[in-house]
Amino acid sequence: MVQQLKASRSGTKGHMTRSIGLINGYANKVMNQQEANSLEVLEGKLKGLYETYVIASRDILEKLRASKATQEELDEEQTITLQTQDEILGARAIIKQKKQEWLDDERDRRLLTLFQATNQASNLAANQATKLREDLAEDVEVGNPEPIQEPEEDPNPTTPEQKIDLAVVDATPATEETDDVVEDVEPDATGSVNGPTRRTSLYIFYTAPYTVLRKEKEYEERLYPAQKWVKTQTESISKDSASSAMFWKLFNYISGQNDKKTKVPMTAPVSVFIEPGSGPNCESTFTMAFNVPAAFQDDTPQPTESDVTIEERPEFKVLARTYGGFSNDRVTQQERQNLFDSLAEEDKQLVNQTGPYYYAGYDPPFKLFYRRNEVWMIPQSELNLPLDAESQQHTTVAKPISSCDEKNESDN
Repeated sequence: MVQQLKASRSGTKGHMTRSIGLINGYANKVMNQQEANSLEVLEGKLKGLYETYVIASRDILEKLRASKATQEELDEEQTITLQTQDEILGARAIIKQKKQEWLDDERDRRLLTLFQATNQASNLAANQATKLREDLAEDVEVGNPEPIQEPEEDPNPTTPEQKIDLAVVDATPATEETDDVVEDVEPDATGSVNGPTRRTSLYIFYTAPYTVLRKEKEYEERLYPAQKWVKTQTESISKDSASSAMFWKLFNYISGQNDKKTKVPMTAPVSVFIEPGSGPNCESTFTMAFNVPAAFQDDTPQPTESDVTIEERPEFKVLARTYGGFSNDRVTQQERQNLFDSLAEEDKQLVNQTGPYYYAGYDPPFKLFYRRNEVWMIPQSELNLPLDAESQQHTTVAKPISSCDEKNESDN
């Protein structure tokens, strides 16, 4: 009986040792949220294994005492148990330390987000006050003073803390705060959208120009001119997990981390070029880009970060579908499928249903209503065009979404 108990305890010890090895592997890593969650799962598993181990050790000691084992045998058993307890305590200390480090990093990120949102809101308020004074002075000069229309009070006012979702860092920074959104300017007689503007009740900001070549019921064909975009790239299993780090790299660039130390106006949309990959766990390549405003197209500040580059994006066509709400990985993939399903037969022949595509986001994460998202499918004829001077072409071979789903399900 004692030998059976020792064999059972030995198996449990083996599982614990593997768990401790995984925990030690995290000791020198800067964790993201997914890894922090994995560490928490390991902690729960380790706790359960240890409880099983302790019960087995207690039973072994009782059996040894009942069989009148020697003091040497009892001491040896006690030593094994105490050594294991020390290993467990060491592993749990690592877990506690890494969890605290992650919480500190998360707190710092939230404080940074709040500071930037508050700073931008303050700048917007100052600009509005200046504009209001100028308008008032102009009315007085022409002898036509008009009463200033006070904004209607919100019957359900929200505080900045309520408006800003600090747990979410999406495609755009905190640059607007309104439900009064007017969509991009209508195309002129030639179908061109010139120097597009997107008006809110607070201000107007620049959007990437394009020409509408054809408009269908649920999508439209667009032509984007050759322009510069600032971009960064990463590999990940999902757009949601990849977007935060890429966004802050680009936001730092427009905030002055460039060779001219110049602040570059934020533009819309924030585009994410998604190349479904065939690597482990269906890892894909994500390239996030901000359009460089017209005023900086000729003399573009160069990034100082090695993994942020200026992309000479050539003229290209897309088939674009617009939708509202918040867009996570699942929604984005569903909207891409909806776009493909809505395409005319001749358009379906032009695109790869599971190939590279774009997600485009226009709104900050704390905006609740009238949100604008888009998915763009790219005609195959466009995919041999260079995205930048370094790569000169898209080289990634697309992997069907269904294969990724099947692999993920099998992994689970």
